[in-house]
Amino acid sequence: MAKSTLALILVLSLGWSGHAQTRPTTQPSADTFFGLANVAEFHITVLPDQWQAMQPIEPQRPFGLLTARPASRPANPGLQDRPAAPGPGGPVKMEFPWVPATFEYQSQRLEGVGIRFKGNSSYRASVGNLKRPLKLDFNHFKPGQHFLGLTQLSLSNNTMDPSQAREALAYELFRAAGVPASRTAYVKMFLTVPGQMDHRYIGVYTAVEDVAKPFLKSHFGSAKGMLLKPEGFRGLPYFGDDWDAYLPRIGAKGDVSPEDAQRFIAFARLVNQSDDADFRRQIADFLDVDGFLRFIAINGAGANMDSLFAMGHNYYLYLNPQTHKFVYIPWDLNEAFGAFMMAGGPDVQSDLSIKHPHVGGNRLIERVLAIPEYDQAYRKHLAAIISGPMSLKVIDENLKKIEIACREPIAQESAAGVGDWRRSMRFGPGGANKPDIREIVAKRIDSITAQLAGQSVGRIPEFRRGPGGPGAPGGTRPPRDEAPRP
Repeated sequence: MAKSTLALILVLSLGWSGHAQTRPTTQPSADTFFGLANVAEFHITVLPDQWQAMQPIEPQRPFGLLTARPASRPANPGLQDRPAAPGPGGPVKMEFPWVPATFEYQSQRLEGVGIRFKGNSSYRASVGNLKRPLKLDFNHFKPGQHFLGLTQLSLSNNTMDPSQAREALAYELFRAAGVPASRTAYVKMFLTVPGQMDHRYIGVYTAVEDVAKPFLKSHFGSAKGMLLKPEGFRGLPYFGDDWDAYLPRIGAKGDVSPEDAQRFIAFARLVNQSDDADFRRQIADFLDVDGFLRFIAINGAGANMDSLFAMGHNYYLYLNPQTHKFVYIPWDLNEAFGAFMMAGGPDVQSDLSIKHPHVGGNRLIERVLAIPEYDQAYRKHLAAIISGPMSLKVIDENLKKIEIACREPIAQESAAGVGDWRRSMRFGPGGANKPDIREIVAKRIDSITAQLAGQSVGRIPEFRRGPGGPGAPGGTRPPRDEAPRP
């Protein structure tokens, strides 16, 4: 071969090799998408008739009862009734219809993606604004379709959290403490409704990984176990041996086998009817006890009262098919760090009792912590949490990451006039008086340190009365943790 030809081949080879090195070596994945301070851009296109069909019944007043769905709204085959939640005089039931949309992220474009509004107080606080909480289901209309391996994604609008940080920071705490918990990212959302708006910026959202099959497979190796999302279950009440008695509040996700139903009933019976010796002997056969201790330790340390501690919701129960034990999984953490004023003001939540962090009775927590070795393990978890992932140093570092990442998106949101933040901050008990995250974390660390040292007993929370409190006009009634009366 001539030297000139060989040189040309070498030059071309080197040139191609150099070009290849500048190309992205990895495709987008869930691991690269999620991150405490990651910010992505989504563009959703919804046709005008579907946008109209997507609009749910708007509440007549905050935390009030809702009227029936207007007959004028177009019928929709993807309609889903949201599970009932406690409310004044009866359950609050909102209908959030699924509609198909086009979804774009970077170079990806997915057609027929299911989209709907979601939420309870977070939706009602943002009524009249474009920035309302959303849920995406990538295979709702097209089975098998996914986004970065995910089938669903929740998008929180943080309407009652001007810091925009509570939810992402709380999930980070659970994961750092070894609790199976969703990953998060931030999303700048753009919306197109042909003829009405084109690529309109509607704000920055917290994207939350759904507790769905990909999540379960990742954490437990299998998604075949029973998944429940209870409503009004603070201490796992026992309603008897008939599974039908549990169905209105148990929030079963998918079909439940008779064996799994009986396993849950046996668990509830053990918690409520066994003597102390039987409970101590059998509880570890039904419950991932160490995981549960970590779960309540983070909820308590982070003053996350809109949970099983007060309203008896915002968590999942998964029956791990590998161990046949129940695992608690956190959900909907936008009121963490003392923001759920219905369970007490900042003075109460900053000094929350570690022995009794819940409103009223909670039979499961009380009985587990009554066992000395479990109480000791729980206290060790609390000490590790406040000296590690919830130390002032780590919290401040993580908050700064979020603040830097969200500074520009939030400024753009304000400039675009997306939502009335002043109204949102006032919404609900406590409103704009919700505590600063750094401040309440510092107070929680001091309180927990004193309680662990035996220098304090902390304060037991209780439901607030008055405007916006439980039982008041426009308030939310606390759940009742007992079997329904005849």
